[in-house]
Amino acid sequence: MSLGATLPDVGGARLVNTACYYVSRDGDEQSTTFRDVRLDAVADGLPVRPIHSFAGERHYPGVFWSVTTGDHVWYESLLEHDRLLLADYDPDVVGIAAQPMWLVGKDNGDARRHVPDLLLALSNGNFIWSTSNRPNSPNMVDHRMVIESGNFTASVRHPPPARTR
Repeated sequence: MSLGATLPDVGGARLVNTACYYVSRDGDEQSTTFRDVRLDAVADGLPVRPIHSFAGERHYPGVFWSVTTGDHVWYESLLEHDRLLLADYDPDVVGIAAQPMWLVGKDNGDARRHVPDLLLALSNGNFIWSTSNRPNSPNMVDHRMVIESGNFTASVRHPPPARTR
């Protein structure tokens, strides 16, 4: 999937012009803008990137069987697994998509890209953008701008602080 050579600026209200890439249920790569993306098609699609597992890794990727989707949903960490478990028991959640889309753009001249962990479709037609990444990551699209766009409700999960003895 090409992430585009010319990236729009995502600063402030310009997020709506941010490039958005997703993979349809049929496996076709789709390219649009954040403003024009059909979130129901994204929620019904396939992950935009593979989830890898290797010996000695610090995270615990795996596959979760979801009653909501009637299919397996991939996760990259135990934090994502826990979010999937909660979503699967929530009667308002009618769809779950893992690694649902790439958002790619520029912010004040710096390239930014982000793949949310989960996209949850709700029975009222709204969507929840769920991520467990740190909000100040240099490659991350600003969540505040995503939420202000009006397309999503926030669900940002941060890793717990490290415990010391």
